[in-house]
Amino acid sequence: MSALRVIKVNAASGSYEVVIGRGALTLCADRIARRARRGRIVMVADTRALRHHRAGLEQVCQSTGLHLELIEIEGGETAKSWRNLKRLCNRLLDLDLERSEAVTAFGGGTIGDLTGFACAIVKRGTGFIQIPTTLLAQVDSSVIVAADERDTGQRALLNLGHSFGHAFEAEAVKGALIHGEAVACGLDMAFRYSARLGICPPEDAARVRAHLHAVGLPVYAHELPGGPYAADRLLARMANDKKNSGGAITLVLARGIGEVYIAHDVDRDSLTDFLIDEVEN
Repeated sequence: MSALRVIKVNAASGSYEVVIGRGALTLCADRIARRARRGRIVMVADTRALRHHRAGLEQVCQSTGLHLELIEIEGGETAKSWRNLKRLCNRLLDLDLERSEAVTAFGGGTIGDLTGFACAIVKRGTGFIQIPTTLLAQVDSSVIVAADERDTGQRALLNLGHSFGHAFEAEAVKGALIHGEAVACGLDMAFRYSARLGICPPEDAARVRAHLHAVGLPVYAHELPGGPYAADRLLARMANDKKNSGGAITLVLARGIGEVYIAHDVDRDSLTDFLIDEVEN
């Protein structure tokens, strides 16, 4: 079993630690115990993740002498709903959660998002620990960047492909489209739109598409489940993206592979024509 690597992140709102390593769940038992209060671990867990890790979680609790208060929620994009948020907040209040306690999220990114939001509003903010069980959650669902904690500058570059992807997710039949599929198609569209504007070499856009196809990911709108999709509806969704400012659409575009930038005030007519060609022609 390898040693743990501990990375300390110093952000404007405070510092926290990221612990990485094989067997981290077991080896971090003492770290979790130090943050537990009242002899218990309050945990919000993905039901699917529990099928694989329940025994390990129970072992951690036994080794530390802590009681496990488990709140199970079905993961996936549908987890992020007002209904689940209400249910979770009510459960935390029923447990008489104190501000000094930490709630642990165990599962993928949607469980972390839901739990983190609940922790932020219950009793004006409680402690929060993430144990991400998917690769995407490990890299995409934390505060991940000290230099741009509020996601207003350089960190926004990590949203390459997400403006298109989020629009598809919002328009898809509920539960039909997963995040990775939507973002894969969005990555391809971001590169091809950049090439269409003459910003990105066409061969770079073609290389991105070939790679996504090679690993079995969708790159065309008609390949995405949950459709059909309409250009005007996708544009309306993109117009409400969190990166936008002053009523103008902001996209992360590419000058080439490894050379992305934030494009402010994107021309709506050009983007509309591109979306029509992508989803309706």
